[in-house]
Amino acid sequence: MTPTRALGCLAAPLLLALLAASPLAASPDTQRGFGTRSGSLVGSNGAEVDDASAVFSNPAGLADVPHTLVLFGYESHANDLTHDGTEAALDTIGTYEFGLAVPGAIRGIPIGFGLSLALPDGRLSNLRQVEPTEPYFPLDDAVPRLLDLGTAIAVRPVTSLSIGAGIGFVSSLSGAFRVRGTAVAADGEGAEYDSNLSHAVDADLLSSRYPILGIGYRPLDILSLALSYRGAVRVRQQIEGTLKGDLAIGPLLVPVEYAFSTDATVAYSPPELTLFASVGPATRLRVHGAVAWQRYSSYASPYTRSTTRLLTNLPPGLGLPPDDPGTPPPPARFNDRLVPRLGVERSFEVAGGTAVIARGGYSYEQSPVPGSQENTLFFDMNRHAVGLGAGLTVRGPAPPFAELRLDLGLEYVLGTARSFESRGARGVTQHRADGNLLSLGATLGVFFGDPRDAPEEGASSAR
Repeated sequence: MTPTRALGCLAAPLLLALLAASPLAASPDTQRGFGTRSGSLVGSNGAEVDDASAVFSNPAGLADVPHTLVLFGYESHANDLTHDGTEAALDTIGTYEFGLAVPGAIRGIPIGFGLSLALPDGRLSNLRQVEPTEPYFPLDDAVPRLLDLGTAIAVRPVTSLSIGAGIGFVSSLSGAFRVRGTAVAADGEGAEYDSNLSHAVDADLLSSRYPILGIGYRPLDILSLALSYRGAVRVRQQIEGTLKGDLAIGPLLVPVEYAFSTDATVAYSPPELTLFASVGPATRLRVHGAVAWQRYSSYASPYTRSTTRLLTNLPPGLGLPPDDPGTPPPPARFNDRLVPRLGVERSFEVAGGTAVIARGGYSYEQSPVPGSQENTLFFDMNRHAVGLGAGLTVRGPAPPFAELRLDLGLEYVLGTARSFESRGARGVTQHRADGNLLSLGATLGVFFGDPRDAPEEGASSAR
């Protein structure tokens, strides 16, 4: 058994153990928002949010929460994406959602606190490292797998103005393993089984944060405006390994110290600035619009950089690879983009305190992935996103409930087939991306309190 093979046999299971401890990550849904209502309106409703979904879309909306709220939801994200006619290896992801919003006041000034959590497949984030030779859908592979966690607070200093700020939490995996002892080279009679080795594995979650900011302004009862900003979200996976000990080759005992490391950005969401507007042209009708600027030019390459070091001078011919400082991964070179969004809500009163809401939305998303690439295989399409949904609102059903909200919805993303070229060691190759995505969801919001304390309906939404 060569030293290289011995190292590989020992390192493989330990690396798998580290990678199985998937990194806890956090980011808002970068596509169309948190919760079923936001999905049905394709993320256009940030000027009028009064529940826990405001944490990610516009934290200023927490100042409008009428009562203490507990929110539960579930969403399923399925895809039918293909690269060069081959089905993409992307799983259907089911996400459990939880939200909490609490209103209050300080010296008569309304404030609100919110917490939102989305747990993909009921577990921590499941992310992976990719290679430049592997077809990869950067906008679809990592984002639905992220565990979203955010908290925010808002204040309304004057009647028409609200200000909110929040923090999203991201934790990256930093891991290491160490192997020590004596490895016996194979002699054809099983001497390698006389090796005496011990190992240790460490894995740490390193917390980092990003800001979420929002401003809401309501100059008229029929008009609401808002501006929100979310900082960049980066999820890194760093692993280090060392092999230190002696290599026994017959009577010769050779000291060995070998180290390697890997570093990869396994998920990245760019900074985003969004302008929202909502208007009520008729009773119980609300029209929502938004334009989001996404700075994809800062998109970090998802490819892994690996380094190796031989820390001991060895006799020649032992088979250990030379030092490798690692080659920086090829840059993504994505493009910034503007995403327009439009949504409509219509409320119908069916009984005293009970209303049914119909929703619809549309957005167009120009792909930020370049049509000409250097040593990368990023697949993506231009997308038409359509949302449909229905809601049921029951006010004052029975103490201690002030209001119940049930929202059902779907999003269908129609991708337009897109061709691109990639330049690499084998010359220029042509590629094609195509496919569709479907999300289904349901959300139940339970408000606790006296329904008589709620603000008058019609001032803020079609609910």
